[in-house]
Amino acid sequence: MALTDLITFKKKETEARTDVEVEVVASDEETQNAPLYKQLPLRELIITYLGLTSIQAVISLERNAFRPISPNVASDFDSLNYLSWLATTTFAVWLAIEPVWGKLSDLFGRKPPFMIAIVVYVLGLILCSVSPSWTAFIIFRAISSIGSGGINNAVNIIISDIVPLRHRGKYQSYYEVVFLGTNVLGPVMGAAFATNDKWRGNFYVSAACATFVGILLAWKLKLPSPFRSKQSSVARRVYGRLRRVDYIGTLMISVGAFAVACGLQLGNRKEFGWSSASVIALLCCGSLLSALFVVYEWKYAHEPLLPARLFRYRNVAVGFLLSFILMVGTSGHELYQTTFYQNIVNLTPFKVGLIEWAETIGQTLGGIVFGWAMALTGRYRPYLWFSIALVCCGVGMMVQINPDIPHALLVVQRAIFGIGFGAVSHVLLIAAQVAVEHVDIAVVTSMFFFFRALGGLLGNAMYGALYDFWVTQALQNRAPPNTPQSAIDAAKNSLRGGRTGGGRPGPTLDRSIVANAYADTARQIMWTEFGILVFALLVSLTVEHFPLPETLGRRGLKNHEEIFTETSCETKPGTEDESTPKPA
Repeated sequence: MALTDLITFKKKETEARTDVEVEVVASDEETQNAPLYKQLPLRELIITYLGLTSIQAVISLERNAFRPISPNVASDFDSLNYLSWLATTTFAVWLAIEPVWGKLSDLFGRKPPFMIAIVVYVLGLILCSVSPSWTAFIIFRAISSIGSGGINNAVNIIISDIVPLRHRGKYQSYYEVVFLGTNVLGPVMGAAFATNDKWRGNFYVSAACATFVGILLAWKLKLPSPFRSKQSSVARRVYGRLRRVDYIGTLMISVGAFAVACGLQLGNRKEFGWSSASVIALLCCGSLLSALFVVYEWKYAHEPLLPARLFRYRNVAVGFLLSFILMVGTSGHELYQTTFYQNIVNLTPFKVGLIEWAETIGQTLGGIVFGWAMALTGRYRPYLWFSIALVCCGVGMMVQINPDIPHALLVVQRAIFGIGFGAVSHVLLIAAQVAVEHVDIAVVTSMFFFFRALGGLLGNAMYGALYDFWVTQALQNRAPPNTPQSAIDAAKNSLRGGRTGGGRPGPTLDRSIVANAYADTARQIMWTEFGILVFALLVSLTVEHFPLPETLGRRGLKNHEEIFTETSCETKPGTEDESTPKPA
C-alpha cells in the first residue's frame, strides 16, 4: 500500500512539473480519449431529435421562403443581373467554414460550436432584414450562411453520435415529415412577401423562430463533452485545441475557389471580358491556390482538413466526388428556375411558390421511402442508383420548357426531381460514413458538405457565366434588327413578374421574344445539367457495400484495421489509456 502511495505521489509530482507544451498535448489527448457518441435513453433521444429537427426546420422554412423572393430582392436593388453572386458568395462561405465546424466539433464537443452557429445565423438574418443595398445584403447573407452551414454540419454529426447507421433512415423519415410542413409553407410565405413587396418580413420571422428554438436547445440539449481532465485551465485547454485547426489550409481552398468563381463570373461581363487581365489573374491565382492546398494538405499540414488516409476507402472518395458532381449538376435550374418561370411561362411569384410544392413534397416523400427501405433491408447502393436516376429523369424532362408548356407538366417534372434529390444526399452520406470508424465521422461529414459547397460554388459561377452569355445571345438572335442594346440590357436586368403578374422584362421588347429567348437559355442549361448527372450516375456504380451497423461506436469493418495507424497529432508516451484506439 505504501509503495502504491509513493508511486502515485511521484506521478503527480512529475505531472506538476510538465511544461506548457506537454500539457497542451495531454489536453489534446483527452479529446481523443473522450468518446462523443452516446446511447441515449428513449425520452432523451426524442427530446434531442426534436430539438435538432426544429432548428433545421427553421432554416428550411427561411430558405424555401427566400427562393421565390430572391429575384425580387435583386430587382429592388436593380441588380437582377448579379443574382448569381448571391449563391456564389453563400457557397464560398460554406466552403471556407464547413471543415472548421467539423474540427471544432471534435475538439470542443458538439454543443458549443452548435450554439455559436445558431447565434451567428440569427445575427445574419437580422442584418439581412435591414440591408440598405445589394452589396450589403450579400455580405449579411454570407454571415447567416456561416451560421446555417455550422448548424447543418453539427446536426448531421450529432445524429451520427446518437443514432446507429442502420436506423438512420427511420429517424430521417420522421425528420422529413416535420419538413413537409415547412417545405410547403416556405414557398407560399415567400411568395406572399414577394407579392406585397415585403421581403424583409421573411428575415424578421425567421430570426424570431431561430432565437426561440436556440434558447430551448441551450436549455435542454445534453451531449457528451470531450473535456475530462481538470488539471489545466480552461483557457489553456481552449488554446491548445484552437491550435489544431488548419487555418492555412482553410484560407487556401476558400480564397482559391472564390477567386476561380469570381473569374468565371466576371469573364462574361462586357466591362471585363475573358481577355481581361483581372479575369486571367483571378483564374490563375485561384487554380494555383487550389493546387497548393492539395500539396499542403498532403505533405505539410500537421492536422489536415482532409486526411489523405480517408481516400483509401472507395466509398469516401466516391462520396466526396458525387457530392461535388451532383451540386454542379443541379445548381443551374435551382438558381434560375424562378426567373425562368416568371419570364417564360408568365407565372406570378405565388404560382411559382405553388409549383415549388411539387419538388418539396417529392423531397419529403423520397426521404421517407428511401430511409425506411435502407433501415429494413440494410442496403443502400440500389437506392443511391435509383435516386440519381430520378434526378436525371427530372432534369431531362425540364428540357421541354417553353412559353406554352402545361403547368401540370411543370409539377410532374419538379416532383420527379424532388423525389430523387430528397433521397440522394442522405443515402450518399451514409455510404461514406459506413466506410470509416466513428472517430472519423465528424471529418467525413464536414468534408462531405465541403465538397458539396465546392460543387455549388463552382456550379453557380459556371451557370452564372453561361446564363449571362446565353441569354444575351438568345435575345440578340430573336430581337428585331437594329434593336438598341439598352433594350437587351433591360430584358436581362429587370423583373416585372413579381409586381404586375406578367413576365415583361423590358418595355421595348415584345413579350414573346423575351419569353422564347429565356426558353432557349433554360434548355441549354438543362441539357448541360443532364450530361453532368448522367456522368454522376455512372460514377455511383463504383460504390461498395458494407453492412449498416446497428450499434454505435466501432464499425468492425473487415480490412479497415489500419484506420488508426496514422495519428493526426503526436501524443506523450506513456499516457495512453484503455479507451484510446490502438493501431493494428
